[in-house]
Amino acid sequence: MRTINYCLKVISVLANVSGVFIKSTLMIFLSLNCLICLSQREKLNFEVPVTYQTEYNEVPSDYSFLKDTVGFVNSVKFEQDAEIEQLWWQTLNDNLLDSLIDVAIKDNYNLLIAQQRIIQSREAMQSAMAGFFPSFDLSGGWQRAGSSLNTSNSAYASLMPRYTSYFNAAVSSSWEIDVFGSIRKKYMQERNLYKASKMDYNSTMISMAASVATAYINILTSQRLLNVLRSNISSQKEIVDITQARFEAGLSSQLDVAQAKSTYYNTRASITSYETSFASYINSLAVLLGTLPSSVTPIFEKLLPMPSAESIVPVSIPAALLRQRPDILEAEYQLKAQADALGVAQKEWLPTFMFSGSIGFSGHDLNKWFKEKSMVWQVAPVVKWTIFNGGARAAAVRSAQSQLQQYVDNYNLVVLTSLQEVDNAIIAYKNSVRQNLEYKTAAVEALSSLTLSIELYKMGLSAFINVQTSLQTLLSYELSLAQSEGSALIDLIKLYQALGGGWQIQ
Repeated sequence: MRTINYCLKVISVLANVSGVFIKSTLMIFLSLNCLICLSQREKLNFEVPVTYQTEYNEVPSDYSFLKDTVGFVNSVKFEQDAEIEQLWWQTLNDNLLDSLIDVAIKDNYNLLIAQQRIIQSREAMQSAMAGFFPSFDLSGGWQRAGSSLNTSNSAYASLMPRYTSYFNAAVSSSWEIDVFGSIRKKYMQERNLYKASKMDYNSTMISMAASVATAYINILTSQRLLNVLRSNISSQKEIVDITQARFEAGLSSQLDVAQAKSTYYNTRASITSYETSFASYINSLAVLLGTLPSSVTPIFEKLLPMPSAESIVPVSIPAALLRQRPDILEAEYQLKAQADALGVAQKEWLPTFMFSGSIGFSGHDLNKWFKEKSMVWQVAPVVKWTIFNGGARAAAVRSAQSQLQQYVDNYNLVVLTSLQEVDNAIIAYKNSVRQNLEYKTAAVEALSSLTLSIELYKMGLSAFINVQTSLQTLLSYELSLAQSEGSALIDLIKLYQALGGGWQIQ
């Protein structure tokens, strides 16, 4: 009905135009375009199919965990008792990690690129906002022209000046009046894209902080793995010396010496792969910090303490998740922007109203330039309404509708993926903590087994194969223990990342 009213108003205004032919022609064209708009409106389904969800009505039962197990709580009312830590890495109580992330926030190139995308989107929004205001142009100049005296049959042609020159200066203005909200829709589209770019920066911030923390934990884990290997190499060298002494004393065979050396040299050979991994993690951290590996390596020359993997993370699913994760907000803003783009395409079916005008002075003599007779002006209101363009407008609307549905599907996919990531991270962290506790017990028992087997071997009450087995078992468990400590911390980092921690709404 609003479209019909607009059409009738425009037709009633143009009905006062003088001239029967002009008036009749304009009214026929406008009436025809109204009918086209109305017929296409039903065909194109102008209603925006916004079917995405912004919250869920019930919590899946799979998200219920015992608080005394790992520290998770379940909230049926979708409320958090405590906010997820925005600077979540500070809960690890590691000053070096805090400093490294502070450096990455300033120098990480992915963050710098995301900052430029925010600036780009902000300026695009400002450019769209300019459409609400009229534009003004200032022009001026001097012109000299010569005319032919042989192109006129007038007897007075020879009396007319052949050469003329004059000065002119004017201020002109044009303004598209946003009657149907097309400019407003364009502005809303750019504003939502600007908000989406800010959420993209926040997502990049989360990914960067998690990547720095993960690289840092990998480096500390590699330090412990190398320390375990070196410690075991030292112990195994002592075993080699014992077997050699017993062989020389005639208390054991050379087989014991060969087996001891085999275990010893095998352990020494494995250290190179761990040194390679250590260097690789150093290089990864250097890239994240926006610097060279040579400036990072000295930081880790000494064995550094490992943060505790036992942490209580307040969890409320799913409403808190939707508020925390910027990638969900980014998908929502992108969806809204595309809905506005559909609105812009729909507005192309309606007329546009322009108002332009200019005022200035023009004359041959500068001394008389500002006189009333030298003034020139123009006022030109214009109505532009596309009657037919080969179906381009209808195709543009259908294309915008298809793109909108893509963003709707993408939003729902992001939400489901987020829930999946949180679920996986919770399970992984819970199991990593349990695994670490089991490996601690296993390592203690393996050390006890090695001590007993060595004592029995020295007394001649046990074969060397028991010592060799105990050595290999202890090395395996100690390596697994060091690896599980790092894995538990990395799973904790992934959990914070999945919950959308480590960012602030700007």
